Amino acid sequence: MRRGDFSRNVRMLEDFSRCSYFTQQFERVDRYPVIFDTRVLDHYYKYVNIFIKVRHIVLVVHCAGKYGALGFSRKTDLMYKPLTYNVI
Repeated sequence: MRRGDFSRNVRMLEDFSRCSYFTQQFERVDRYPVIFDTRVLDHYYKYVNIFIKVRHIVLVVHCAGKYGALGFSRKTDLMYKPLTYNVI
């Protein structure tokens, strides 16, 4: 485990719990946790790209036949996806 992974995982879990709390008042809403990994270019060293694995967790929301997602991110275009998608 890389240095800082534990605190990053705890922060992701807190963000997921916060999203679940914010949506608990809505009836007829299904919530699904989705966890996935991406590879991000960390740095470039001697003509070699060095990638790191970044783990993400989002709360997928299903209501009235449409899907959306909630999450926390530094990038605003990744934080929220409206209930407009027919499939995940």
